[in-house]
Amino acid sequence: MMELEQRLRHRASESEEAILRRLERAKTEVGAANEFDIRVINDDLELALDQIEAVLFAPKEPLPETVAV
Repeated sequence: MMELEQRLRHRASESEEAILRRLERAKTEVGAANEFDIRVINDDLELALDQIEAVLFAPKEPLPETVAV
């Protein structure tokens, strides 16, 4: 959170209210991280890209056949 706040403030492109809203939103999103199957932490761009590519291009499980009822 500290890194995000520093980045937002360093840009100097948003009002204080906007920064506070974004920080609150980020806290909510981080708090919901366990609701997702995949988590990518973007503190190293190359590593983050490798992780995303691994997920996107991993062999897929075949879908079960659809049964008409």
